[in-house]
Amino acid sequence: MLKIITCKKPNQSVNERIEQLVTRYGLCKIERQSRDDALVVTRKGLALRVSGKLMYWHPGLLHTLREARTRHPWVKLGELTKGDRVLDCTLGLGTDARFISEITQTTVVGIEQSLEIYLISEEGLQSAGANIDVRLGHSLDFLKQQKNHSFDVIIADPMFPKHLLKQSQNLSIVRNFASFQTLNLTWLDEARRVARRCVLVKDHIHNDLLESLQAEYIWAKGKRSARYGRWQAFERK
Repeated sequence: MLKIITCKKPNQSVNERIEQLVTRYGLCKIERQSRDDALVVTRKGLALRVSGKLMYWHPGLLHTLREARTRHPWVKLGELTKGDRVLDCTLGLGTDARFISEITQTTVVGIEQSLEIYLISEEGLQSAGANIDVRLGHSLDFLKQQKNHSFDVIIADPMFPKHLLKQSQNLSIVRNFASFQTLNLTWLDEARRVARRCVLVKDHIHNDLLESLQAEYIWAKGKRSARYGRWQAFERK
């Protein structure tokens, strides 16, 4: 069960927020003196605490995606244009979804499995004015509920295996709460059914996820750590 705690000197707003979260999500409220890893309600907003260190929501490497713009693999491989409807099955902090929403100028639906990350991302993206519809749950369950060809493009950027991850304080905190569950062929079949154009998955250059999913096309460039797989959507019947 997710543990939740207030900051050292909470005001009325903080106390009300924590009670709302406890009631809505059934969280375990712990004493402020506790040193356990937890979701922290502060005057600035929600934060994740791991080993005494706090991490608030942040936009990630959004600036690098904006610099690449139409040259970025999400845009090139997905053939993204204004008006496209996109589903992000691994929302995380919402960096990719926010970038894509700026390209398509539409609301991107983002699914996040981790309650902790969902809560800070929902708050952070809303505060940033991002055009993201943040949903809590497993992407496969969500896909099964969708009609055929409900989205133009479906993307996924699952967390890289731990031995391939670079070390950084913010990401190390996120990893403590993130899901490392690997995508499988069942997920892919549902994604290809729901997609109208294609399904895109990001992978590490030294990982074999794209091969296990039998990617129809793999984009990789130079010594970049990331590569992308592409699958055509199933034909309409």
